[in-house]
Amino acid sequence: MKLAFIVQRLVYPPDAGTPIRNYNLIAQAARHHSVHVFGFGEPDKPPAPLRESGVIMHLLPAPPERTKGERLRQLIATREPDMAGRSRSLALEGLLARELVAFAPDVVQAQALDMAYTLQLARQLLPKVALVLDEHNAEYLLQKRAALVDLRRPERWPQAAYSLVQWRRLLRYERLACSLADIVIAVSAQDAEALRRISPRTRYAIVPSGVDLAYYRGVQPAPQFATEPGPHFVFPGKMDFRPNVDAAVWFAREVLPPVRGHLPNASFWVVGRQPHPEVLALTKHPGVHVTGEVPDARPYLAGATAVVVPVRMGGGTKLKVGEGAALARPLILTAIAAEGYQARPGRDYLLANTAREMVAACLRVAEDRALAESLGWNAFRNIAEPLAWERLGPCLDEVYEQALRR
Repeated sequence: MKLAFIVQRLVYPPDAGTPIRNYNLIAQAARHHSVHVFGFGEPDKPPAPLRESGVIMHLLPAPPERTKGERLRQLIATREPDMAGRSRSLALEGLLARELVAFAPDVVQAQALDMAYTLQLARQLLPKVALVLDEHNAEYLLQKRAALVDLRRPERWPQAAYSLVQWRRLLRYERLACSLADIVIAVSAQDAEALRRISPRTRYAIVPSGVDLAYYRGVQPAPQFATEPGPHFVFPGKMDFRPNVDAAVWFAREVLPPVRGHLPNASFWVVGRQPHPEVLALTKHPGVHVTGEVPDARPYLAGATAVVVPVRMGGGTKLKVGEGAALARPLILTAIAAEGYQARPGRDYLLANTAREMVAACLRVAEDRALAESLGWNAFRNIAEPLAWERLGPCLDEVYEQALRR
């Protein structure tokens, strides 16, 4: 087939959830199909492995980040959600008008809700093309959960108010986006069901986010962990992303102090780029380390007593869960963090939704070496191995066949 992907961000090496999913789905599709990519990235250095596999890339610099004033004007002057303006680009629309028609693909796939607006243009340009929307998150659900969490803390009520507005606007916007596509890809059964509630006539398929097992093989722990006794609880991710900020703050304030009451050397490592000021402020707490951007996050995960994912808001699947599993590290997850993974609590990870449960899980893993080893290897076998990216290629092919039939 001839496939066109429209991406919000494509870089190499991929460095966050969206570019990781974009890069690997394109790489799998390119194994059997002719692929062109349109969107934003680094035009001067497109991903070399994709170019070598025959992918043709039409990349533009990302649009300038909108100012708070511009976002506020959109909030007041329109009924669209904030996300609707994040990746809009006349330059991209012009590129699609020229090059998409010349390529004449069988399928156009928009990667994430940001890029859904391009599906309408694709339909106008190529009336018979099959349209696919890859929903990295059920975005309205993410904002709903954020609002409900922030409403519990008076100092977070402005953020809660923002999310309440976005939640309502995303209901309309996401419903329309899903209706534009011949088939919508969700990353989990939970997300598919959430989207089906707002757009019941749309056809849905599930293609989870995978793991590059070879990339994690043989990684050694970071040297910092050899000089500190631990236990070490590691939370990776992009640290200006609101669900990650909330998770890091909650764990540092509510979970780590009681853990250190039993294990005085316990430490919490927040590993990821662009740490929010609230996250940077956590270094005032004993035992908290905020690394900021690191050349390679894998050694921090490899040295973890447990990889903790204490997220209380969000949607989709958390790639950090698969990364920890690929390194056979014990996982301590909230129910939201575990969504989308075919894993059994107690066998493949420890489930902890409250601070008390999270403290108990951390102590169990730190004090029971046999349990920690069993959890790590079960996570590798039952979470990471089934999600090797190369196993997901056939899922994509099935999606395209369904889209073309419609």
